[in-house]
Amino acid sequence: MGTPDRGKTAGPAIVLDGIPESLVLGATLVGGGINPSFFAAVLISNFPEGLSGTRDLLDEGHRRVTVVGVWLAVAVASALAAAIGNAAFASMSSTPLALAQSFAAGAIITMLADTMFPEAFEQGGNFVGVATALGFATAFLLSRP
Repeated sequence: MGTPDRGKTAGPAIVLDGIPESLVLGATLVGGGINPSFFAAVLISNFPEGLSGTRDLLDEGHRRVTVVGVWLAVAVASALAAAIGNAAFASMSSTPLALAQSFAAGAIITMLADTMFPEAFEQGGNFVGVATALGFATAFLLSRP
């Protein structure tokens, strides 16, 4: 069966995942602070995503300077999206923020399913499912007041 060709989808998936994530992070600052569970989910998910995306780009033959440039562009775009999210959601009701959070959550799941799970199951076996469930349970517990 083999490993899926993740490299061709890593760039679009990172944008699909990162921009809504950043909009929501910026928007959560409107309420007086970052939601700890969302921040933890973003932090924990972005580290392996970044490692995997970097490995994919290098395996495709991209030079290291190009890979660094891609990540710098993603960081700048994410910072701009956070600023836009903060400004745009400051005067809106909670409904648009809930829609943005739903889209960001779906984008995170898409990124995981498309780029992370196939390789994780191939290399880590069935324990990956248990680890994923524990991750979701941890995020839920962090979101409880």
